[in-house]
Amino acid sequence: MKKTKKPIVWLTSYWKAKGLEKTKQYSIASKQPKDFTLEELSIFMPVAGGRILMTNREEFKEDWDRLIKTRARDIVEWVESIKKDVALCCWCKSATEHKLNRCHRALVAYLLEDLRPDLDIRCDIENPAWPKPKG
Repeated sequence: MKKTKKPIVWLTSYWKAKGLEKTKQYSIASKQPKDFTLEELSIFMPVAGGRILMTNREEFKEDWDRLIKTRARDIVEWVESIKKDVALCCWCKSATEHKLNRCHRALVAYLLEDLRPDLDIRCDIENPAWPKPKG
């Protein structure tokens, strides 16, 4: 029996995604660096009411959870549509380099893992600001 390849979802920075030319790439940040023109995936952008979530880590997580609940239907629909490898990109090069230490890629990765355990999730944040929830 032939084993089918799991779609890979890369969660990475814009710059690291340059090595994934054959992979469909999306921006999940509110703005892109000037040399990038990726398709925007607003369902994962940390923006509410036209404002970027810019609170401390604990408040950011609470605000993020509320925001995701308002987008749940659109998120589930998009995640269920994943059939090929994709890359979700933002500014943060790594959590340790990010001055606010709260890149939301880790939160998106946890959400994807919960919704689609059949996906191969590859988040390059080595020290996410928020540990993976247990249970």
